[in-house]
Amino acid sequence: MRILIADTVLADPAQWPDLEALLDHARRNRCYVDTLNPAAVLDNPWFNQANRQRQQHWLNATDWAAKDAALFRLRTLIADLQPNPTVSPARITLPDAIDLVGRPASLWLENGRNDRQFFLAMMPAEQRAMFLEWESRRIIRFENGGGLGELRKALEEIAKRGALDPRADRALFDSDAEVPGHSSRDATLMIAFCNSKQIAYHCLARRAIENYLPRKALWSWAMAGSDRRARRERSARVEAYARMSDPQREHFHLKSGWDAHPSAQVTSLYESVSHLDRAALQNGIDGGIASLYGTYMDFMHDWSSKEGVDARLQAAINEITDWIRVPYA
Repeated sequence: MRILIADTVLADPAQWPDLEALLDHARRNRCYVDTLNPAAVLDNPWFNQANRQRQQHWLNATDWAAKDAALFRLRTLIADLQPNPTVSPARITLPDAIDLVGRPASLWLENGRNDRQFFLAMMPAEQRAMFLEWESRRIIRFENGGGLGELRKALEEIAKRGALDPRADRALFDSDAEVPGHSSRDATLMIAFCNSKQIAYHCLARRAIENYLPRKALWSWAMAGSDRRARRERSARVEAYARMSDPQREHFHLKSGWDAHPSAQVTSLYESVSHLDRAALQNGIDGGIASLYGTYMDFMHDWSSKEGVDARLQAAINEITDWIRVPYA
């Protein structure tokens, strides 16, 4: 997050204690601080009265903000005397800015364990290390919703209390789409809720996180262990799954397999699957297959990239990164 300081704040001595507090947050790498007017960096009423140490803190912070703003799409707010949320970037008061950078950004997930591992596994090692540091410093917090329906109800309850903040909360969730382009009722309701509260979100295009598992991860799982019979059974399921088309793999229920009463659209999508493959996948791949994101986290991004990474998911991860981004070294 980048906070641009308006000239009115820099000229008002009553604002300076809060400006000092915000600068301390920037000094601890919890936010970027810069001036709205570039010419004010080296010549403004606050800077001119500050001691040499504080001037250096200011110069360090504004220099880092300028450099990273040239490289990344930093989320930006303007600190001014009067708030105005209707303009872009939004204008907020200094106390509001201090409160905002002092709390973690919350990424709301259906499952705080598997979904967190999925999110982290789908990024390069350096980016993942950055997120893990941000998490340890409480710059970001992965929130557990307890399933898609429960996630929406939890956020509705938080919104009723006035504690849901579009500047600090966003969501990532499954589409549960049985066929391409058709999200489930729960996903549709979640999208509508997020839109109504102006909460940024990403709804996965594929059915669920399991449908982003690279086939290399599935083969590694199938061949693991010393039980030859188990390896043979797993391999048969992975082979059958690998023979599916991309749309079929992206919407197959890996955890439980075929629906007992499929819709006409589902029947049409999978009509090309052979009887033998259908039998092999009767119960899906495995109920706990999402745990592979944790098991093979260090390899997931490379494997996915080689097999054809989902550009929409990668764009969402990069957008979330820039939404959270603070100075990092």
